[in-house]
Amino acid sequence: LKSGFVSLDASRLWLLFWIVHGLELLGVAYDGETGLLEADFPASDRLRAVLHRAPSKQACLDFVASCQNNSGGFGGGPQQLSH
Repeated sequence: LKSGFVSLDASRLWLLFWIVHGLELLGVAYDGETGLLEADFPASDRLRAVLHRAPSKQACLDFVASCQNNSGGFGGGPQQLSH
């Protein structure tokens, strides 16, 4: 992470959740594999460009799995205490 975002390291899992959930609430269907975007509203070229650079769905799932500890709980990031 860049130095300005280090304080958010423990919030990475929450940030991922709120971004994905926010897109869902807005009616955006994004396929991280192909970069296809379907929205319930006219999507701007800027939104399409941002989603084109977004991590794949599998990369997001791998990140979530890396946040799970041996005890079964999830931490805010990889190798962080679960709660």
